[in-house]
Amino acid sequence: MAATRVMLGTMPAMLRNILETTFAREQDMTLVGESGGRLSLSAEVAANRPDVLVVAVERLELATGYTELLIDHPHLHIFAIADDARSAMMQELCIRRWRVADLSPAAIVEVIRAARDAEEC
Repeated sequence: MAATRVMLGTMPAMLRNILETTFAREQDMTLVGESGGRLSLSAEVAANRPDVLVVAVERLELATGYTELLIDHPHLHIFAIADDARSAMMQELCIRRWRVADLSPAAIVEVIRAARDAEEC
């Protein structure tokens, strides 16, 4: 199994140092780059090809601002850590598809209900 490729985004130096030390100890993870602000974040992700981008955000609600990045890089996972370092959120782009064989009105209603009630990806 290939090592998980991790890229560090914008974050305070102390958090960056902790994460660099943490990932250096893990045999199944490798740091592949850091956001340096020279390129757009999307271009940096394209250049480094991480599986996971770790970023710090002022408030966890701001972590939802990465939708365009996920659309540009659909296999990317984004791990956003709040500045208080007490909460975090993992994000991924998820598309679910399933074949529908029965197209009766009752079956269509059931498929729509199943989609509505489905657990998150």
